[in-house]
Amino acid sequence: MNITSSPNNAAGKSPNWNSNGCANPLDILRKIFGYPEFREGQKRVVETAMQGSNTVVLFPTGAGKSLCYQVPAISRPGMGVVVSPLVSLMRDQVRSLRENGVEAHYLSSEDSLEERTRIKKSVDSRTADILFISPERAVSLGFENLIRNVELSLIAIDEAHCVSQWGHDFRPEYLKLGGFLARHEGTPKMAVTATADPITRADIRTLLGLEDAVEFSASFDRPNIELEIIDAPGSEAHISSVLSERDGKSAIVFCRSRRRVDQIAEHLKSGGVRAVRYHAGLSPEERYEAQEAFLNETDIVVVATIAFGMGIDKPDVRLVVHSNLPGSPEAYYQEIGRAGRDGGPSKAIAFNSVRNAGQVSIAIAAEISAATGNDERNRALTAYRKFLMMRGYAESHLCRRSTLLPIFGEKHGGSCGNCDRCKVPAEISDFSKNAAKLIKAVAETGQSFGAGYLISVLTGVGTDKVLNNGHQGLGSFGNGKDIDGKIWKTAIRQMAAAGFLEYLPAGGIAVTRLGRKAGEGGLSVGIAYPNRQKKPRKLGKRVQAALPRRSAALMRSLEDYRRSAANERGLKPFEIMSDRIIERLVAQRPGSIAEIESITGFGSEKLKRYAPDILEIISNGTLDESEASRDVALFD
Repeated sequence: MNITSSPNNAAGKSPNWNSNGCANPLDILRKIFGYPEFREGQKRVVETAMQGSNTVVLFPTGAGKSLCYQVPAISRPGMGVVVSPLVSLMRDQVRSLRENGVEAHYLSSEDSLEERTRIKKSVDSRTADILFISPERAVSLGFENLIRNVELSLIAIDEAHCVSQWGHDFRPEYLKLGGFLARHEGTPKMAVTATADPITRADIRTLLGLEDAVEFSASFDRPNIELEIIDAPGSEAHISSVLSERDGKSAIVFCRSRRRVDQIAEHLKSGGVRAVRYHAGLSPEERYEAQEAFLNETDIVVVATIAFGMGIDKPDVRLVVHSNLPGSPEAYYQEIGRAGRDGGPSKAIAFNSVRNAGQVSIAIAAEISAATGNDERNRALTAYRKFLMMRGYAESHLCRRSTLLPIFGEKHGGSCGNCDRCKVPAEISDFSKNAAKLIKAVAETGQSFGAGYLISVLTGVGTDKVLNNGHQGLGSFGNGKDIDGKIWKTAIRQMAAAGFLEYLPAGGIAVTRLGRKAGEGGLSVGIAYPNRQKKPRKLGKRVQAALPRRSAALMRSLEDYRRSAANERGLKPFEIMSDRIIERLVAQRPGSIAEIESITGFGSEKLKRYAPDILEIISNGTLDESEASRDVALFD
């Protein structure tokens, strides 16, 4: 990679080169991206990649995954290649990199002949720093010909969980990437994802040929996001109510169907809310306009299907609402991860309707019955297992994080203090004796049957399947007939969420080590009965912080400048500077470019471009001190 002949040189960057032809990654971080130091997790990943080793990076949203491959791709000799599933993801990263003086490009089916020619010239002349490409084009003969004689600094596979058919976002085209990576032996590879359970992690290694990769993981906890489940259908009225909490900030409402997206969007607009809709039934132009409006405006709500989630990188989304339960914990985690990417306080609210959840379960069960092959059946069974896990999370009386994070292999002690179960504890009933009956039934039937079968045994219902298996003669048969079947269902889901039971890939239920201890009487088991829970706190606007009038005026001036600069350069406002940077500028009132650099983290390109204007605005925009006592409401 010839950084000295790329736009980086125009920014005045002169990285130190070692004997291997590599730039100092810390120099690149500071001079191009404007950060003084790596985060601890980032540092170890970058050091390993710089040594030429393969890596698997499992970092949550907001942990700085992109820098993990961008910095070594620029620092090592050659051009970096990043495989990404969505054009919107590639476009946003390229735009941001170019703003920092990096020569970055993306190849997509939307490119004009002129654009493709320009990219080829950049690649051939060795001035391209990073090239983003879709998985379909990455495995094409045309792309192999393009990079045939080009030294590659690194190959990164973004959203690597898409390779696993057991994941929540399986994309068949990712399966061919293993061959693509194998053809570039000697180039360090990096697989990156924010959502992967243990099964998906194993698939990433096996299917991408990264068995030897060094794995890095960080806590999946997003402590700045308040988690809440509301036991009610996600009606238009309910959703309008929770949206009143967003204090004029951006929000996303996820729905399962296009029809529901249209209904809720129209309801919100009729109530005066600036709302746009996004789903696959809209034209590409309509989807693009909706996404651009959401990324460029502040007081806006997008109502969307899950098609909207992955490509959104807006830092100041303050509220994510699910009108009903997502299909899996992984999908839920990824979608709530759209909130609070800047670290600011945010909320994730999901509505849990027993009727809606039951309809989804019935639909998945029908898919299992209709499956014609093993792969199709296994995918349907996986979908059912993960939706049961999602229902268990919603119904459990435990701290939300203590049931969500273990799904990703991370323990949590509970009492996070930032979820509804911690703030308004559920009414818990002792279920220990009945739990022992359930655990015994699971053991006696061989730990190979699902909830419906176990409930038939417990309640003494001699179905054909029970009779054919001879299980009417078990000690567990009829041992729980005094408990309603619906209670048994939620008990099974809650006990799985608490770690006493586990769902097996083939569809059965097994007892865990914790469950065996409970079955022996060594642990108590509590459940939250449906319809006995305390009502959720009254919804409404949060109390807003108050700032002096002069601070509010300066805030507005900086926001206006950000909007104007973004329009001028064809960027999103948050790509100029985030809300949190503006808040720090208002609070600290820098008086020099050096102070602005320490507050904003701007790289040298952005510092040169924006710092003089910011200094002038701060200098000219301060009101008389006598007006400081006049307060106005301002967002959190």
